[in-house]
Amino acid sequence: MNLSIVDDKLQIEFTFKEQLLAVRLNKLWQISLAHIKQVTTAEPESNWRELRPPGSFRP
Repeated sequence: MNLSIVDDKLQIEFTFKEQLLAVRLNKLWQISLAHIKQVTTAEPESNWRELRPPGSFRP
């Protein structure tokens, strides 16, 4: 994944593997900087309870 800023837009260029994992075949996404409200480099908090095998969701 390559991130760059071009003409007041965040441009995200995905690799072929990332396109397949996202089930989207668009290689290039452009997002206006006016639509971005917050950016952080901090890693999100997570714990072991968030990991579940597929199909095990209980409401």
